[in-house]
Amino acid sequence: MAQVMLDNGLVETLCNVISAVNKVYKNYDFDVEEEQQLLLGDIEHFLACIVVRSCSLGGLQSFQHLDDLVTMLGILEDKEKEIHGMTSEAVRNIRKIRMHVLKEAIDHIHAIYKVDGESNVLPRGYHSYSVRKFYEFKQRCNFWQNPSTTEPKLKPMVSTYPMVDRSYSVDGRFTAYVGEDVDDDVESGTPHKILQRQLSMSESRRYSTLLDSRKVHKLQKERQGVSDNEAPQRFQKLIYLAVNMILFLDPVVQRRTEVDHHVDSFSDFCSDASYLDEERSFIEYLYDLLVDCLSTIQERTRVRNRKHWHSLLWSSRDVLRVQLGRLMVHMLSPGQDIAMRCYALNLAQGPKAQNILKTTLQSNLQHDVKVVVYLHDLMTNHSQELNESQAEDTKVFRVLLEKCGFIPEPLKSQQLRSSLAEDMRVFESEREKNRMMWRKQRETYERRQLHKLDGLAKEISHCAMEVTQKVVMDQNMQRKKLLEEVRHGMAENMDLRRRWHNIIQQLTHERAVWYDPEYFPTSWQLDPTEGPARVRRRLQRCHLGLNMKYLMPEKLTEYQESCKEPLSYLFEDCTEHADSAVLISRTQTNEAIKNTAKCSNVTPSSETPGELLIGSNNVYFVGDDGVLDSNSTWEKQSEGEVMSLSWSYEEIREIHRRWYQLRDDGLEIFLTNGKTFLLAFENQKERDYVYRQLLSMDLPNHVELGNIGANIGAITQAWRSGQMTNFEYLTQLNKIAGRTFNDLMQYPVFPFILADYTSEELNLEYPKSYRNLLKPIAVQYKDMESVYIDRYRWLKEEFDKPEIVHGVELMPPTEPHHYGSHYSNSGTVLQYVVRLPPFTKMFLQYQDQHFDLPDRTFHSVGTAWRLSSRESTSDVKELIPEFFFLPEFLTNGERYNFGRKQSGEPVDHVILPPWAKQDARLFILIHRQALESDYVSQHLHGWVDLVFGFKQKGKAAVEAINVFHPATYFGLDVSSIEDPVKRRAMETMIKTYGQTPRQLFTNPHPQRSFSDSAMYPEVTGMYSPGIFSHIATKDANKSQQTKIERPIQQVKGLKWGNYVGSPTTPEPKVCWRETYSTVVAKLVALPTGSLCGLAANVCLFVMYAKEKGVSSINTTDIEWSAILSWGHPDGVMRLKQKRNTEPINFIHTNTSDQISCCNGLSDCRQFFAGTVSGVVIVYNTKFNSARLSNIEVVGNRVRLYGHNGAITCMSVCTPYSILASGSQDGTCIIWDLNRLCYIRTLSGHSGPVMATAISDTMGDIATTSRPETGGSDLYLWTINGNLVSKLHCDSVIHSLTFSHAPEGTSINVIAAGLHTGIVRLWSSWDLKPVREIYADEFNQPVVSLVFSHDCNFLYAANSEGTVVVWNKSEQGKQKIPAFIPFLK
Repeated sequence: MAQVMLDNGLVETLCNVISAVNKVYKNYDFDVEEEQQLLLGDIEHFLACIVVRSCSLGGLQSFQHLDDLVTMLGILEDKEKEIHGMTSEAVRNIRKIRMHVLKEAIDHIHAIYKVDGESNVLPRGYHSYSVRKFYEFKQRCNFWQNPSTTEPKLKPMVSTYPMVDRSYSVDGRFTAYVGEDVDDDVESGTPHKILQRQLSMSESRRYSTLLDSRKVHKLQKERQGVSDNEAPQRFQKLIYLAVNMILFLDPVVQRRTEVDHHVDSFSDFCSDASYLDEERSFIEYLYDLLVDCLSTIQERTRVRNRKHWHSLLWSSRDVLRVQLGRLMVHMLSPGQDIAMRCYALNLAQGPKAQNILKTTLQSNLQHDVKVVVYLHDLMTNHSQELNESQAEDTKVFRVLLEKCGFIPEPLKSQQLRSSLAEDMRVFESEREKNRMMWRKQRETYERRQLHKLDGLAKEISHCAMEVTQKVVMDQNMQRKKLLEEVRHGMAENMDLRRRWHNIIQQLTHERAVWYDPEYFPTSWQLDPTEGPARVRRRLQRCHLGLNMKYLMPEKLTEYQESCKEPLSYLFEDCTEHADSAVLISRTQTNEAIKNTAKCSNVTPSSETPGELLIGSNNVYFVGDDGVLDSNSTWEKQSEGEVMSLSWSYEEIREIHRRWYQLRDDGLEIFLTNGKTFLLAFENQKERDYVYRQLLSMDLPNHVELGNIGANIGAITQAWRSGQMTNFEYLTQLNKIAGRTFNDLMQYPVFPFILADYTSEELNLEYPKSYRNLLKPIAVQYKDMESVYIDRYRWLKEEFDKPEIVHGVELMPPTEPHHYGSHYSNSGTVLQYVVRLPPFTKMFLQYQDQHFDLPDRTFHSVGTAWRLSSRESTSDVKELIPEFFFLPEFLTNGERYNFGRKQSGEPVDHVILPPWAKQDARLFILIHRQALESDYVSQHLHGWVDLVFGFKQKGKAAVEAINVFHPATYFGLDVSSIEDPVKRRAMETMIKTYGQTPRQLFTNPHPQRSFSDSAMYPEVTGMYSPGIFSHIATKDANKSQQTKIERPIQQVKGLKWGNYVGSPTTPEPKVCWRETYSTVVAKLVALPTGSLCGLAANVCLFVMYAKEKGVSSINTTDIEWSAILSWGHPDGVMRLKQKRNTEPINFIHTNTSDQISCCNGLSDCRQFFAGTVSGVVIVYNTKFNSARLSNIEVVGNRVRLYGHNGAITCMSVCTPYSILASGSQDGTCIIWDLNRLCYIRTLSGHSGPVMATAISDTMGDIATTSRPETGGSDLYLWTINGNLVSKLHCDSVIHSLTFSHAPEGTSINVIAAGLHTGIVRLWSSWDLKPVREIYADEFNQPVVSLVFSHDCNFLYAANSEGTVVVWNKSEQGKQKIPAFIPFLK
């Protein structure tokens, strides 16, 4: 076991313990110092055991442990020197241990080989270290308590210590013999009493005990392991190590002369004196031993028992002589004190002194010279310091040298002193050289010793690693089990919370059973969901959360100060948001996260830092801060919540790289449900990596736009050829250029179109009604050009000046520009939409919680035009897209108190031009028509050149007076600005001045191809993203144009459009007729151009192929289709994919609540079933080719509560993600398909709602009810529930549909199928009658009605099973779309 311990670092461990003990703080606390010394003494004994064992066992490896121990102590001493200093107590302690270890080893060999059988080897006065230190401690305590006592003598007090004979056995255990001649003095005490005192001093102290004595005859057994050849070598090695330590180690105590009585403190003096005594004792011990050994060699061996010792010394005689000479020279050297130098002279007093001296000095030719020189130095230079005895010893030694022949003839006094000094300098130099060589050799061996255990350490480390891994694996398994339990619990909790949220959401609105008007939100804010062409028409409920001081007095009576959601107290102790619940529930499925990236989610109101998680099935964003998701219908319930968003890869439609704050590090994601997310990453590299990784995932609905240049070219060509409206084209340019609704600094920009905001009548055919689109908004008038040209010239002159003028360093001037502000920035956008939440809060935050001055508030469209075009040189703003589709931002629906202007006029609704009749909806419709006018179409390319094209920057921009502040252009590197003040100033400019869009064209933009025949293009449907166009004949258009009444009397030049039934087209003609045995209850128009006829209780499922970008705008492919039937006696809804196959059971329904009608989204994402109980059931579905039915229901079904009667009809609008359900209770409810929640109720019907229709272009809703008086009432509502108009029809209306020609180029109509078989058309603007369409022998109720996808055909089906098709031209000139009946 001892060998194993030594081989595995026992010595190194003990050295580490010594180092740790030396770190104990020493503050002259006797208890601490005593404990420290006693512990070091025990370690010293332990090391002595190792030494004895090494000397007792044979073999090279055994003795190597002693060499390693001495080396490690040397390394430790060097380390303590660096840490504590040369004269520190730590270094002294280690030096003492080194001396003790060597002395124990020498004594052990001496004891083994010098046995005479008459007396013990070692004197019984060899004292235990622990006992000795205890008495030293007691003696010091007595001195400090009685200062009058004599100074304590710190030399070993043999007479007062119990005599302990300590030796060591072969296995390393040492024993002790307590002598019998011990003083009975109480201070000294018996060994038993001493031991009791030692153990009673402190329970935490550990002393070496007094061990039993051993028999001397065991010594002979101990040497059996060491061969006769090994013993001399070991003895010589020990002598050599001891002498080298004395000669070459640095002194740890500055030796004081006997006349030097100045000491810093008594404790320091005691410590130094104690160490000097121990060091001198060791030197004297070694010197006497060497002299005794050489004296023994001179004797003749007569005693048989001494032959072993004599043989050992005889074998070592040469080494002993050399080492004695080296030690003698060292002791006589001037560096030693007088007592030490004189002690070396004692050799002359012993027997055989002459022979010993002669052989010793002859062993090395320089020893005799050095001894002679040092002796002369002692006798000449220090004669006054010698006492009589020492002087006598000097003379005797000199005589002995003369006898040996080493003293030359006496030199003269002066010559002697000169010679001595020179010789001593030489000897000292030689000594230092030898010392350096010894240290170099020692360092080499120390390095080898330090790395001796590297292999073992590596093996131990490997084993420890294996053990650690096993433990970690076991811990991980337990932790995994625990986490699984925790996750399972969290998932259940989150699922429960989500279910409660859904229940509360469905049952607390104004039509539900838990409705509470105190908490239900009554205000409306803009819904960020985007519709066709990125328009955002929808509003959603909200709490204003504003102070009442911002509201008008009439609003205060109905204002809700509480912003809490209904039943919010149920979630007061929850720390997770509803969106967080979705995140947690999804991640509990152990979805693999493939990548994470730091980014920020940018919304118009905030920038939320967080982390993007890219999973195997979904993408997650987890915010760092407690911020409400602006796209969420629920506000946060507690302060500990964080924003969390998630969407599946199936929802991703487009991914675009974006700029953010003029840095190319943004990413915008468009979803199929109309939501968008703008993410800003830390750098472009991180953004590009995430972009590539997202594109590498399976994105079934992703539209691949390909190369931007080719994409722009295709879009431009579609616009030039009339396949795309001006609004759609500008929307696409904004989108490609990086303009986004998520960043107010990069909000989409649209041009001012009109210049006439004062006339009672607007003429859209008169060029002067429009602004000059070839020039920037600020220079619409010629006299304004010089103002901006002079400003640019002055700034250029300042910029060209040197930065240092007359030795004064100036601020670097700004690059020249025409305009200090921008045509679009956050301030401009917020000025326009300040009346519409949530922008009101953003504006207040922007204006330090105040509305702007009433005169500066956006209060009039005409005033905004005048300021931008002429009256203000700092206001050069253009318009925002909302001017062409959102009337709500022009009205003060929330009744904000903006104050009164200086004229006393209050600021309320935006003042509109006279020709708009202060009707916001009418203004938007007329303004949209103005954007699509012939004049704008011919000149729009000039504005595109200014904003997106070659006049955006460079020389062309200067010539066009179109240069803005340099902080608005991409490419400005803020990080390169060293001055922090300038850098912050530039960052503020970037965040407030505005940002110029990405330049899309470097050459002049082509003008739109235009002809009279293209004034009224025939369109296939709304842009998605392209539009088909078929041009009507020129003559036909002109013949009809002169006979048509204006849609709005005060506006000239409005276009009805080119669809079947339009007043500008010929009278519709019947082009196809067919009668079926089964009634065609529903007609469905497909994007492919075909139409389907469905029987009662049948719904069509169609899955369209993935869009391929702009290159595929003229093609639409069907990937999968099926029909779903219901109304079976068993309550099962069955799915049929092929005509000749049996239907498949798809959904099991409740037979007690029959289904009255069904509908679904065109992409098969959702399916809706209306019941006779008034509940709308929503099934989330997903196309899955692996299933037999190719479609599956995902998740739980959702029930929408709000009706009190049976559901009679349902209409779905995919572009705006809404569902309108009519009921026998006389209400029509609008539902949000993204969140599956209630939006609002269209009430006031005169009877049950029998038919509904939703416009795919504007989102307007048409409903019809049957009053008790007969006939039908027709209602027209906006998408936000405002009643536009209503009328009474004398005939019952059985079916409704909207035409869907592009807005701006057309005024769509509402077509109603009457009980008489007539199809009547009304204007979708105001329900003015347009025309009636009828057919011969078609006089039964029209139960279904639909326009073809291109609006060139109108299909109608009556109650007798007859289907009639009208077109706008004579039969045979256009191909009739295929009609596919599903009637069996």
